Amino acid sequence: MAFNEQPKVVSPVEMVSQDQIKQLAENGDAEAELKMGLRYTSIARGVKNDRIAVQWFEKAAQHGQVKAQYRYGLALLNGQGIVQDYKMAFYWLEKAAQQGHAQAQSTLGEMYHSGIAINSDIERAYLWFNLAAAQGVVSAASARDIVVKLLTPNQIIALQQEAGRISRGYSSLSVADESDSVVVDSASPYELVPVVTEPVKKSVIRTLKDWWKDNLQ
Repeated sequence: MAFNEQPKVVSPVEMVSQDQIKQLAENGDAEAELKMGLRYTSIARGVKNDRIAVQWFEKAAQHGQVKAQYRYGLALLNGQGIVQDYKMAFYWLEKAAQQGHAQAQSTLGEMYHSGIAINSDIERAYLWFNLAAAQGVVSAASARDIVVKLLTPNQIIALQQEAGRISRGYSSLSVADESDSVVVDSASPYELVPVVTEPVKKSVIRTLKDWWKDNLQ
């Protein structure tokens, strides 16, 4: 073991039994409410019940738990354990995405791309795909590289700047759901491929590199 290794910080919820977690959840503890929701999504534990899981996710979401906001939004989007409601799904997914939840950002990008719950908007799709890709969501990186070809250089630069503002405003730097599958993308999230003539293309890439150096490093 390395001498400079930092000790793992264990939350109070992780140190208590299932019965105690349930008690904490019933008393309004957001993290305990999330854990109760996750408990009812597990087939392995023999307690899978989507309807009960969603009820706990909703409680935790209302109490500001970002992972629960994503889970609740996803349940609303898919109609899993609850009546499907695209508008409410968008509300909760956007809330989680604004706070840095990578999978929520990717899902929001898909909603903008396909026009689910809101009007189709390639610019917003690119914005959220880009933010999710920056956190290692490979599917979002692939989608971003497709939609970027539909944007102008000026649109790309403006959206890069907005992405920087959003990422700096994250209330938490570690909100990825441990049960979600996120794979690190080896490509730079800011490697853009705008469809322009060669002279302009070089100028745009140089501008983007300069902006990246000044604003995001």
